[in-house]
Amino acid sequence: MAAQPEGHQNTKADRFYNRVRWLGPIVAIYKILREFLSH
Repeated sequence: MAAQPEGHQNTKADRFYNRVRWLGPIVAIYKILREFLSH
């Protein structure tokens, strides 16, 4: 990843938000598959 400019103070928050946004659909699919396999 490219370095952020000095004025950018919320790199950790952006990284956390991007991770949550990326994991959201995967977690939803995982829950659906787990319920489907449990029946």
